Amino acid sequence: MTRWGHCHGIDFALLLGRTVMTYCETLTSPVIYTGPNEVWWAPYDNRPGSNVCQVLDDNYPRGLLWPFIEQNQRIFKCPLGIDLQPGSPTRGREFQVSYGMNYVTGGPNGLTLGEISNGTSNVMIVWDHGRTPGCANSLIPAPRGPWKPYINPDDYTHYPVRRHSGLFNVLFCDGDVRAMRQTELLDDLFYARPQ
Repeated sequence: MTRWGHCHGIDFALLLGRTVMTYCETLTSPVIYTGPNEVWWAPYDNRPGSNVCQVLDDNYPRGLLWPFIEQNQRIFKCPLGIDLQPGSPTRGREFQVSYGMNYVTGGPNGLTLGEISNGTSNVMIVWDHGRTPGCANSLIPAPRGPWKPYINPDDYTHYPVRRHSGLFNVLFCDGDVRAMRQTELLDDLFYARPQ
């Protein structure tokens, strides 16, 4: 059985025609490489020797969506998705993936659209992000909530507002993309069902 890398999967059963098993509750960090069966939603290499801006070599999994997006790496990169963090060893370099998928416990991952009772237009699935292609409070083991604080002008990673003049782009489960401000973030936007 494939272990879906760090629960960065939406309902890929719809895409792949099979049931998807996730192990969100057993993982403590989205950045620790868990082995050759790790699969991300996006083309991301976190094997030892790689970093958030540089793949180790060309032999890494391209992610579950790769066959459906014409094998185009640019789809996973905002043109302004560069590391702006002061003091970062990769400052000024382009991220491997500049979007993060929601992996909050109770979020939309692994659910069909019909199972999202908060309304697909009200639940965030992917947004502008730095460093890794997933976002939740990874400082604690699961169950995880959203990364907080939401309003943080010094946050270069989670809800980055420096790319788009105070805004960051969000993909909702219904396919709509909206530019948002950090002040618009609410807990309910991260969860598939009322909390």
